[in-house]
Amino acid sequence: MDLLPSSHAEFSSSKYWDSFFKKRGQAAFEWYGEYPELSQVLHKYIKPVDKVLVVGCGNSRLSEQLYDIGYYNIINIDISDIVIKQMKSRNAEKRPKMVYQNMDMLNMEYTDSEFNVVLDKGTLDALMTDDTPDVQEQVNKMFAEINRILKIGGRYICISLAQGHILQKLLTYFPDEGWMVRVHKVEQNISSDTTKRDFQLPTFAFVCTKFKSVPQMENKLLEVCMDDSGKLNRVKTTLDVMKAVEEQQHYAMIRQSLVNKSHIDEDISLDLCVSSSDIPRYTLHIVDNLHARRHHQIFAVFIVPQGRETEWLFGDREGRKQLADSAGFKRLIVVLLHREHKYDNMDSIKSELSSKVMELSPTGMDRQLQVPFLSVGQDIGQRTIKYEGHSALSGKFVVEDVEGDNKQILRRLVFYSNKNIVQSESRLIQEIKRKAKSRKKKTLVVVDHSYLACQHHVAMVSGISLYQCFTSSVGKVHQNLCILDHWLQVGLVPHHSERTGTRLADCPIIRRLFPDAKTPYKGAAQLGLISVDVVELDSAIVEVATKWFGFVEDERMKIYVGDGLKFIENKALQGSENVYDIIMFDIDSKDKTRGISSPPTEFIQKDFLEKVAKILHDNGLFILNLVCRDKELKKSILDDLKIIFPRIYCNKIEDEVNEIIYISKQGDIEKHEMSKIVQQSKDNAKHLETVARQHTDTWDSDVDLASQLDNLEIF
Repeated sequence: MDLLPSSHAEFSSSKYWDSFFKKRGQAAFEWYGEYPELSQVLHKYIKPVDKVLVVGCGNSRLSEQLYDIGYYNIINIDISDIVIKQMKSRNAEKRPKMVYQNMDMLNMEYTDSEFNVVLDKGTLDALMTDDTPDVQEQVNKMFAEINRILKIGGRYICISLAQGHILQKLLTYFPDEGWMVRVHKVEQNISSDTTKRDFQLPTFAFVCTKFKSVPQMENKLLEVCMDDSGKLNRVKTTLDVMKAVEEQQHYAMIRQSLVNKSHIDEDISLDLCVSSSDIPRYTLHIVDNLHARRHHQIFAVFIVPQGRETEWLFGDREGRKQLADSAGFKRLIVVLLHREHKYDNMDSIKSELSSKVMELSPTGMDRQLQVPFLSVGQDIGQRTIKYEGHSALSGKFVVEDVEGDNKQILRRLVFYSNKNIVQSESRLIQEIKRKAKSRKKKTLVVVDHSYLACQHHVAMVSGISLYQCFTSSVGKVHQNLCILDHWLQVGLVPHHSERTGTRLADCPIIRRLFPDAKTPYKGAAQLGLISVDVVELDSAIVEVATKWFGFVEDERMKIYVGDGLKFIENKALQGSENVYDIIMFDIDSKDKTRGISSPPTEFIQKDFLEKVAKILHDNGLFILNLVCRDKELKKSILDDLKIIFPRIYCNKIEDEVNEIIYISKQGDIEKHEMSKIVQQSKDNAKHLETVARQHTDTWDSDVDLASQLDNLEIF
């Protein structure tokens, strides 16, 4: 039976509603929840002695249910004469004091200040079909009549789905009149058997309390309660209320997408906030395993320890899919904890999340089943904020120490503009120092400058071994290496700007591989590089590097604060040819719309690349970290590079989008010579690693420079 109107305007027509209830008969029409769901709010704001007016009553059972528990002073009105006759007939014997009247709520016949409560269940939603001027005028008449007939201290209780234009109207009209507005989310009664539950939009109860008019009242009285605790929280603005309502609506839509599986192969996530903070307390990623096998269990929740949310397995969509598959669950909710909040222990987290995650359980799952909570180890990890700062270029940032694998402590720099990305990371180690002229020893926590945090950084270091394949001047002491962007995880970071230019870093691993000629050790004469220029756009980051990441500038490590584009351009304009033996680009791009994350497109324009070629030694090496998801764009970039640089090698990093490009000005080679070049490079990489191991006892055993060249291909 088609019971929907042909146009929105018919919702305010008595003719439409007469026809509706005539077709529907005695079956109650309960769009907005039934008494058990509404009772918690209604009992709080309606007393048995109150005189209550129910507007647009329809054939809802709500008034009858209130009457049956002692609310005898209820008057019901509706624009449909047919439904009023039906309800009178239905209640004449059982509820003799119940009153039903055929009346237009826009022009009511009651005296001023006659009622304690006006109860509206879906009537405003039916009247306010849109926000056109004519509809606005009708709603204003309705609200004016409610204002007239309510006593001071009386309540207008509006049960609504809170569509955007209705929410805006409620939160504009009544607060502007000086009324207190409280918004409760009506808890829905969800069956323990999820196969029987239908999708429901969230319903809200707006409790608008009439106060005496106070001229020029500045502070609006607004409170919200979005959970079943009943606790109200004061908010400052109507925008705060709207945000709270919209978050609940978004959550409901996510639940619906999970029920009807419209999210398949999409990354579904949502933030859970506490009412006292705008900052999410938890971020939930819902992962459905499309390749689940029969033996897989149904549902689990995985708590990611603090500080590990940026790891590929937890922070990347593909990583989370792999996690769900390896854990053996058809649906896995991956929970991330936020640095702005304090968490006591795993049990407290489980307690906070239990009710919410159960609402996201798969269809058909018995809600009485105990859902397993998984994690890495038994605790929630450690995160200690060491410093919070602000950069004029990058915004707010934080330096924090977190616990990684094997209890090692990692120091990280993170920008709040992209909180799920670690911009730079260093490992901390203990170092024992003896005080001068004393036998006493002191244990210090220092930065381990041999630590390589990312696979693509390992690959970039490995690529230096190609340099020896290009140069014929073995034993020559070359002078310069130029690094654009943060380098090798000293704690200095790529600024998220299209004109980032370059990033500063101590480049300690480079210094160990290419030591000062005055203090040579085995291999130093062959490697020979002694001077490094690093350009950093943001002076604030230089300070952070110095204080928190052990950066020290000296005669071999020069910092230039400025734009990397201009730095290269100025070198080229000065006629500085063959300045650098090795140039490295590892530069993030803020513009993600172009399918390329590194470098910004300005750094791969032909005219700029020609300047790079000009300042690169004829036997030099240009190493570029390319992160490009657009295959056509990547091919175009490589084609442009090929025009300027005859020899190009590509190294695809496994399990990452990164591709390290090794570029030389030397002439092209035949493809059959490739295997010889690769083998020679791997031999050089082994020697490079030997040099590094001689200089430090903290070199990671799983870092193999030579193996990073296994995927080397010529372009």
